[in-house]
Amino acid sequence: MRIPPSAATWRMVSSWEWHRTGVDRSRAATILRVCSYAPCLEEAAFMGLAGALVRLHLIPGIGPWTAAETLRRALGAPDTLTLGDLHLPVQIGYALTGARGGTDEQMLERTTSARAESTFLTCSARGALQSLC
Repeated sequence: MRIPPSAATWRMVSSWEWHRTGVDRSRAATILRVCSYAPCLEEAAFMGLAGALVRLHLIPGIGPWTAAETLRRALGAPDTLTLGDLHLPVQIGYALTGARGGTDEQMLERTTSARAESTFLTCSARGALQSLC
């Protein structure tokens, strides 16, 4: 079993260590930004999926793909559909229709009609994270 480093440990990683491991500045900045919101994000683990998704989207640098993957892994939401993925809409479109190509919108339509009982979370809310904490 592995335990991830604490937010304080992540903050101690120097810029040259990020560079040496192949993490570009914008991704390193996002990680450090997330560390500054660690207490608010830890609270999100105990809220509903929709509330946690809103909270994730409020952090600059966290987009639909990262938010959905976080919900899947950290909060145990395996049915959350990942939006913003480069390949997933194409693969799902081909699997369900045999057609090549696809967009997030088409993927949502196809999967919703194929599995009406599934719940897919989307969020476009933007606002001040501080107001949620």
